[in-house]
Amino acid sequence: MANISELTRKEQVLKRLMENANEWVDGDSLANEKVGGSEGHRRLRELRSEGHEILERRHPDPGRDIWQYMLVSEQKQMGVRRDYGDEYGHAVQAAVVTPLIDPVYARGRCPVCRKVRLFTRLKEPVYTDTVEL
Repeated sequence: MANISELTRKEQVLKRLMENANEWVDGDSLANEKVGGSEGHRRLRELRSEGHEILERRHPDPGRDIWQYMLVSEQKQMGVRRDYGDEYGHAVQAAVVTPLIDPVYARGRCPVCRKVRLFTRLKEPVYTDTVEL
């Protein structure tokens, strides 16, 4: 289907994320005929390369095999609590990772390097306004 909007597909994805800033958005709502088109997930990569912080996680309902995405708004970014860290010094929020059987460990995609990693619960949470991530 052709893009009938005045906005580009990338702008449509960004607009949808901005309308739901700091809230989880299902991936299928970013890659459909109305928003993003069939390449909606590629638009997410483009937005990240432009500097937008977009988090991702598997849907919390195990019956739904989809990913969710969240645009971290500039206003809310200060003071975001980071509860887990990996061996490379990258820190993430508890909501972004999946806890394992042992509550000390969690698995998830690193927002810095984009790789799936094993994270360890931090003894003291860190905040983005006090630590450079």
